[in-house]
Amino acid sequence: MSQYRCQRTVRSVNSLLSALLKCGAFDKMKEVLSSIDKYGKPDACTYNILINGYSQSGCFDDALKLFEEPTGVTFGTLVNGYCKNFKVKEALKMKHDMLEVYGVCPTVHTYASLIKALCQIGGLSLAFKLKEEAYEGKIKVDSAIYSTLISSLIKAGRSDEVSGILEEMREKGCEPDTVTYNVLINGFCVENDLESAYRVLDEMVEKGVKPDFEEAAVVLDEMMFKGYKPRRDRLEIFLQRLCESGKLEILGKVISSLSKGNAVDADC
Repeated sequence: MSQYRCQRTVRSVNSLLSALLKCGAFDKMKEVLSSIDKYGKPDACTYNILINGYSQSGCFDDALKLFEEPTGVTFGTLVNGYCKNFKVKEALKMKHDMLEVYGVCPTVHTYASLIKALCQIGGLSLAFKLKEEAYEGKIKVDSAIYSTLISSLIKAGRSDEVSGILEEMREKGCEPDTVTYNVLINGFCVENDLESAYRVLDEMVEKGVKPDFEEAAVVLDEMMFKGYKPRRDRLEIFLQRLCESGKLEILGKVISSLSKGNAVDADC
């Protein structure tokens, strides 16, 4: 940059660090960090990038040494790093310390990382406790967290509890999104309950939620193969949405599947 008479700043160094992080060049990041004082004092963005880098490379001790005035984003990045490296115990301790030691409130993203990690190792009970803890802390739990919990319940053979979770979502003002609906559709397909799977698709169309068309095409194909015919009015709306999306290849597959099952005319 100096050859073009451009003054390097901490902001430009942050951009370089961010690019190196994306490339996984952790050693190069340390090299850049060693000379950052020439351009100014590292800011919160610098620390968050470095913590993300140390976390991804598994150097959690180095990440901890960076703490001076950590923010919720800083802690969230480190907690997420612990979770991705299956260090759930350490992640939970970090969540505890951020509030009790540093006085920083966990964010919804911190809870999302912890709940996802717990669900991956079968810690559903603690995952649900964290969800309640988030509400107690006046943190609005989002659809991503609920989707993770619903998926884990289905995988654990506890599908009967899903309706209660969906009801709670609506009571809390958290509407299911495309991911939530996809989780439900997958769950019903695994249980061979194709009628319920299509009912979820039907609800998506009714509520104006953009469906995952590839997912929907698979469900429809399974239904037609097993002799279940979807409602024509809802089917027409779905096909119209598919046309509007421009996904003509998927549209062709859907029409082919429906034609074989006599749900639509071959010339439709």
